Amino acid sequence: MLIALAIIVFMMTSKDSPSGETYTGRMVRALNQAEKLALDSKVTNIKRAMESYNLDNDKYPETLDALVPNYLRVEAYIKDPWGEFFELETDEENNLILVSSGIDRVLGNDDDIRRRLK
Repeated sequence: MLIALAIIVFMMTSKDSPSGETYTGRMVRALNQAEKLALDSKVTNIKRAMESYNLDNDKYPETLDALVPNYLRVEAYIKDPWGEFFELETDEENNLILVSSGIDRVLGNDDDIRRRLK
């Protein structure tokens, strides 16, 4: 699905690409944009599922596994675009943070992606 999304993004952006950019460069940029769209979509779905869980249970789940299958149909919904499971963290203000290990699939470095859920 991610490849199909990248092709669509590539087709939409190929006319607007900077002059001199190679086909490979455009494709890499399209893949990056597709991964971002996929990530944003998953974050939105997880956020909605977390809110539904909270309404039903008067608390947020401690793990994302608690959302499957009642709030998210399949386990794939709690994986990032690179196939790794999202992690849940809390910050110093007790906000829930969804963490993706990013393209390198390793948590704890500069390419990790964090999105605040609440």
